[in-house]
Amino acid sequence: MRKKYFLEVFGCQMNKSDAERLSSILDTLGMERTENENDAQLIAVQACSVRQSAIDRIFARIHVWQERQKTNKELLTLLTGCVLPDDKKKFNSTFDILLDTHDLLKLPDILYTRKFLSQASAKAPKHISSDEVTNDDFFGIKPNYGSSFQAYIPIQAGCNNFCTFCAVPYTKGRERYRSHTDILHEIRQLIEKGYKEITLLGQNVNTYFDPTLKSGIGKRLQYRKWNALTDFPRLLRLVNDLQGDFWIRFITSNPWDMSDETIRAVAECEKICEYIHLPAQAGHDYTLKRMNRHHTVAHYQTLISKIRNKIKEPLSITTDIIVGFPGETREHFEGTATLLRDVGYDMAYIARYSPRPNTIAKEYFKDDVSREEKRERERILTEILKASAIERNRAYIGKTLRVLVEKQKREGVFLGKTRTFKSVIFHAHENCVGEFVELKITAADTWGLEGILHFE
Repeated sequence: MRKKYFLEVFGCQMNKSDAERLSSILDTLGMERTENENDAQLIAVQACSVRQSAIDRIFARIHVWQERQKTNKELLTLLTGCVLPDDKKKFNSTFDILLDTHDLLKLPDILYTRKFLSQASAKAPKHISSDEVTNDDFFGIKPNYGSSFQAYIPIQAGCNNFCTFCAVPYTKGRERYRSHTDILHEIRQLIEKGYKEITLLGQNVNTYFDPTLKSGIGKRLQYRKWNALTDFPRLLRLVNDLQGDFWIRFITSNPWDMSDETIRAVAECEKICEYIHLPAQAGHDYTLKRMNRHHTVAHYQTLISKIRNKIKEPLSITTDIIVGFPGETREHFEGTATLLRDVGYDMAYIARYSPRPNTIAKEYFKDDVSREEKRERERILTEILKASAIERNRAYIGKTLRVLVEKQKREGVFLGKTRTFKSVIFHAHENCVGEFVELKITAADTWGLEGILHFE
């Protein structure tokens, strides 16, 4: 009988993509995935240390699993993903196996050494490499894609920016990149299978550079100059040139690395969706400097103007904002509120600052904004966002748009996404999940749209 594994995934799209490759490793080892953790002999957790809430949830669950191990000696627990050093120390005595994401290729040998698997089942993971593509690292493992029509494609992992609030450089390490041949090969295979949406992933996609074309990063400023102007927009155009009917998305972009060439590629390439996620994090230069964000408010506003001038409507611009960062006064916060009003975002993901272990902000800054004030600042920004979001959404009423159907909510009711990442609810008599449909938008609210099939 095949052993079963249960996979718990926390965090962002990058973690979900990594989990697809972990699942592929375990399947190749002869294991079977189960959605019932009580049936599992291996419980694997893809962690996220970016938010304390996710770590707290893992702490709560591991104690349950440890209790189960008292009566089930065969049960193993595995922790991987985005885990800060301090969190690793806390989990070291509770999880049986701790592995960094880039070390997951060691997992077969570890499971064999523990006699959890027989040598016969401990085979090498499947790879996506072809005769022209050789890649024996974690990126090269063929994922178990979570969808039959949408796929996350990592092009880069890690980050060199060291924003003072951010855990990523300490959990994912410095930036690493895939070759463009490897990326294109994976995407080409998906398009041949009928995939409709490809999302290029990275902690900072704009800094992508092709490791097969560059011998080294060089000095920091030189790296930013030649890299941001060439490699990422070049990759976008190469993906756009692939044959097939599909959309291209990418996340996440750092404003400091968003080049005119990238904006031009989005404007000129028909398959790239008119959706830009550009995290501002704050709207005052004092706060941005303390965050070690390399852009200023003026630079950010200039970028927004370039994006709106170059890319045709309908266009969505979204952002991330942190309220209550250490040292953020009411005056500094008003700068953020003004930025939200000026830009008129389609969506903003607003978070209250919380100190993360090992980060610079935790070590050197006092968390001096009260919980109540953080909550109030979040409320104010949410009200500003609601006003701009509904205004942007109402502009879609009467338009006929192409929509990718993502799921069936209930009998006859479906949910899809526009090129601009707007959610649309509509009715249909037949199952159309995974297909493109044409919808006439009939109504809009703050967070989404309603539509009807254009022929009805």
